Amino acid sequence: MEEWAQRIEKAGLSPVAVLLLGTVRALGFVAAQALLFGQPLLNGLVSPAALERAGDWLESPQQVEQLLQRLEEGG
Repeated sequence: MEEWAQRIEKAGLSPVAVLLLGTVRALGFVAAQALLFGQPLLNGLVSPAALERAGDWLESPQQVEQLLQRLEEGG
């Protein structure tokens, strides 16, 4: 989670990420299911392990909340 926060901040995307994470917090489970459903289409672009990790992360409201709080604090 800390690595992602640093990457987002380094890219200057914190405001956008905070906005998106607010949406993900509400729709995380649905987004995770969409990833699972779209996995066959994404396999050529993203590794299956990365898709699985992203799906697991999206299904965990605690992890989404932690990243959101970390970005709002600003480091």
